[in-house]
Amino acid sequence: MNKVLGNGVLGSVLLVLAVLLFTIGTQNVVAVQRVLLLSPADILPLILCIVVPAVVFLIGSIKAFQGSLTLSYQSGASQSMDN
Repeated sequence: MNKVLGNGVLGSVLLVLAVLLFTIGTQNVVAVQRVLLLSPADILPLILCIVVPAVVFLIGSIKAFQGSLTLSYQSGASQSMDN
């Protein structure tokens, strides 16, 4: 039996992931910059590695809240019955 995760739940999870990734990632970049005394041009690749996935999660959460992104799954009990 296929189940569909609700739009609000999926959107909320993706939004929380985006915020956590952005905040933890930027804190780490700032810590690295303080220790190594790097210029902003040297930090740019690190920032892009953090911002791009965060933006992807943010776009996914917006799509999920709008209803155009869904997640369907099968429960474990129905999989064992099918076999």
